[in-house]
Amino acid sequence: MKKRTKRMLITLGGLVGVYVLYAIGLLNLLFSHLSSSPWWVYFVVAGILFSGYRFIVDRGVDQRADAEWIEEQGQVYMNRIEEARKRKTS
Repeated sequence: MKKRTKRMLITLGGLVGVYVLYAIGLLNLLFSHLSSSPWWVYFVVAGILFSGYRFIVDRGVDQRADAEWIEEQGQVYMNRIEEARKRKTS
């Protein structure tokens, strides 16, 4: 799946989730609770959300790097096998 399509689906899912929370009344309850909270709570919530976002982004980068490394090492191994076969037949 293309990266842009995946992002759009995640965004759409998030918007549907927010709408569902609003429709059942949980969003109003959350906002009324947050409005009575101290100012530093906003920074804690923002930090948690940002950490989750960075975890997801960095996990994708790590997975791609791991896949590239595994592919590279597999190619090195296949080259060694091919060289051994050539030496054996020669």
